[in-house]
Amino acid sequence: MNEQPPFSAWFRARLDALATHEPKQLRDEVVPAHFRRAAVLMPFWYDEGVKTLLTVRTEQVSTHKGQISFPGGRLDRDDEGPREAALRELWEECGIAAEAVQTLGCLDEAWSIGGYRVVPVVGWLDAPPALVLSEAEIARVIVADVERLMHPDARRPQEFERGGRKVTMQAFDYEGDFVWGLTGGLLASVFRWAEEGVMELDAHGADGLQGWLQWEQLP
Repeated sequence: MNEQPPFSAWFRARLDALATHEPKQLRDEVVPAHFRRAAVLMPFWYDEGVKTLLTVRTEQVSTHKGQISFPGGRLDRDDEGPREAALRELWEECGIAAEAVQTLGCLDEAWSIGGYRVVPVVGWLDAPPALVLSEAEIARVIVADVERLMHPDARRPQEFERGGRKVTMQAFDYEGDFVWGLTGGLLASVFRWAEEGVMELDAHGADGLQGWLQWEQLP
């Protein structure tokens, strides 16, 4: 492998450090009973800089139509766990085989407004992937440069208020695409881990879930 520039080598080393992180789980008593378990694969690789892959979902999928997300979906009965589910979804959606991915660790368990509790699995690819997209699920992909995403100019935090309660959600502007919601929160989380060694999911962690449930009960 060619020698990587300082940012790329630093970022890869910070991802490797995820092996020391024990992911926090959402407490069962806090999560609504109808929430389903899911997993996403956050893939990174080096190609003239560190890249990551985001997908834009079609209008034919059952949930999150047209939204930007990491490859992923709910756990099937045959999945041994979140890691296997994330790798399966990466293959089904993007044609990237599990053998091409080195899983480095997981972020803390997150949640989505769509009613999922999500395990984010971080993976590294030794080469840029040759993509074979599922036409039914994926409209297009965004191959994003991580260093540009981490620049302050790309950040677009969104603040919402209801009943006097404020919620801030992390979001990013990348070449005209607006990355927000759970995907924006996961990006912000892995970037904070890289920069500060701290795992914080903001609106999509346990505190954010409790706040959202209270918000939903407001008149």
